[in-house]
Amino acid sequence: MMNSENDNKINSVEDIINGDLLNVEGLIGPKRVIKVVGIGGGGGNALNHMFQEGVDNVSYLALNTDAQDLQKLQIPDKLVLGPNTTKGLGAGDDPEVARKAAEESANDIRELLDDGETEIVFITAGMGGGTGTGASPVVARIAKSELKLLTVGIVTIPFLREGERKILKALKAVERLRQEVDAILIINNEKILELYPKETFSQALFLADQTLVNATRSVSNLIYTQGEINVDTNDVCKTLRDGGVAVISTGEGEGEDRLKVAIESAVHSPLLNGNDVYRASRLLVYFYMSRENELKVQEMAPLDALSASMDRSFEYIPGHAFDDTLGNKVRVTILASGFDMQSTEDSVRKRTNEDGLSKQERAARERQERELLSQYYDTKDGQILGSLGQARPFIFADEELDDERIIKIIDNTPAALRRHDELEVIRSDKTFQKPQSIMRSRVSKNIIEELEQKNNNPNDDNDDRITISF
Repeated sequence: MMNSENDNKINSVEDIINGDLLNVEGLIGPKRVIKVVGIGGGGGNALNHMFQEGVDNVSYLALNTDAQDLQKLQIPDKLVLGPNTTKGLGAGDDPEVARKAAEESANDIRELLDDGETEIVFITAGMGGGTGTGASPVVARIAKSELKLLTVGIVTIPFLREGERKILKALKAVERLRQEVDAILIINNEKILELYPKETFSQALFLADQTLVNATRSVSNLIYTQGEINVDTNDVCKTLRDGGVAVISTGEGEGEDRLKVAIESAVHSPLLNGNDVYRASRLLVYFYMSRENELKVQEMAPLDALSASMDRSFEYIPGHAFDDTLGNKVRVTILASGFDMQSTEDSVRKRTNEDGLSKQERAARERQERELLSQYYDTKDGQILGSLGQARPFIFADEELDDERIIKIIDNTPAALRRHDELEVIRSDKTFQKPQSIMRSRVSKNIIEELEQKNNNPNDDNDDRITISF
């Protein structure tokens, strides 16, 4: 019988000869190759939720500039970022303060990640605030560039009601993080909540956190499940390494067409966020079934259809395993990466008059910004829905109201849907399109009234300009 002081001893030849066999539990178990790092308040909450779910073979690390917020988490490994920078009081919603705090704690972060077991790092954070927004790229750089670990970001972007400024701040952070990770999954809170309109708000947020749990559990199962056609850490790394935007999704199906249902459930996951799996350049497909209800050859057609729908240049890794807890169900896990996302950090800007840009340059950037927003948020006729469609004034010179292209936009487009960038392109053209008749006869009644009031105002020194909301 061994005593407690020997619990942590390594077995030696002498111990074995003497019959003092030590407890080897844990010594022969699998390494925990996946470490999930939650950064900031949102990342910490998601991490805590995952810790409570008890995903196997995963280790956890919580990082925050706010010591009090960090204290409430159940995670055993926690680190206050930048104690000299923030004094443990948080980043004050300032990503630059959070970045400096993370740089101050870089050595501690490096030591916690370089533990001799970790090979894959999941970084989770809420984008648009302070700590997660500013510190996550620093942590990712240490994990990927310095320690050469496969690094995957799983981040959320804000609700529409949180406003354009915060959304663009978040998307700018996403673009910055993309430069530091191998692959990134972007969870749109707005879309998650659209799926559960009758749930309470706290339950909806719980379901949003569940996407992190599902993604991590999916990869953990791939690595640790012994399959009939097996995949391992190297296969996961090959699929996601330098893969850019990624999808990690699992779906289940039962009954008739169960494999098709499972594939469609995975392919149409809210995690896709507009990313069409069929455009991925790398694809790993792994399915699980029970021995009692094994898939028949004739049921495998949906896998052929999925492959046939892909771009012919894609790389494909297949695999399957038995899971007798499934009964008649099948489960399919899809890892896809290599999507082409056209948005860049230059697409995001602060809306100020002091940015040094001409109106035409600002309009071009506004168009890029709108395209960036439209990748994540629903649009109608090119307009972002929600609180982002507020009209702003656009000042016309008198002669511009003789341009048929401008008049067409004013007459045919509601104010909330008019776009500055289109008008600035017309303005920069300098080629007015004037018909034979007087163009103002085609201007809407309200605009004619505005013109008449302006012309009849003797105190108005700028009688060649009119302001219309766009």
